Amino acid sequence: MGPLLTGFLVGVIPGLALLYVAKNGHSRLITDVIVFLIVGVLFGSFCVMEIVNLMIWPFRLCRRLLGLGPKRLSASEASDAATGRKTTDKRRIVIFDGVCVLCNKFGAFVVSHLPDPNTVSFLPFQDPQSNPHLNIKRLEQEFSFKAEQLQDRIAVIDGDDIKWGADAIITILTWCYFPFPFAKLGLLIPHPIRDACYLTVAKNRYRWFGTQPLEKNFAKYLCPYIYIKKTFDKKSQ
Repeated sequence: MGPLLTGFLVGVIPGLALLYVAKNGHSRLITDVIVFLIVGVLFGSFCVMEIVNLMIWPFRLCRRLLGLGPKRLSASEASDAATGRKTTDKRRIVIFDGVCVLCNKFGAFVVSHLPDPNTVSFLPFQDPQSNPHLNIKRLEQEFSFKAEQLQDRIAVIDGDDIKWGADAIITILTWCYFPFPFAKLGLLIPHPIRDACYLTVAKNRYRWFGTQPLEKNFAKYLCPYIYIKKTFDKKSQ
């Protein structure tokens, strides 16, 4: 087993590297290696945080059963806060790709790790009417962005601020249970590097993870009325 592994490392991997260099050049190889190393480190850190989260989950459950957990808002209060209908100070809106499998998996993961899922609104940019309490056109005017910018970057509105791409992911994780707020340490990575890592995944997300019908995006379970109404209207026609 040892000689076979050594032969693989000595022969096959350098051969693949030479083929890659011949096709893309040295600079592209170095850039991609750095990007994938950083993505690997971030993924490993994410796994460690999830393990810690699972370890402390029983203590969190006991605290909630004893009534010592964070106080949850009512559905109407949380909706008002998340969408900014009464005040924009506490609104939290995530505009994501509704047909991207990776985006939907990440969104569902976030919802399951939020102290109060009702305090965040999720909106697929392909279907602005999926949340009747949000007006994406008004958000575009308020924050001076265009729908085209959402093709390769997730957007997060936190109060009166908007964040894109890697910064948006970090912001979302800071809303989750401990230890995910430690993701804020990712801001120590220079912006060009973390943005390059994000775009590497974003531009290949359909090829690597696939797509799904828009009607199956996870956000419909958070705001089901509009989807039920759409289905009923289609059957009535």
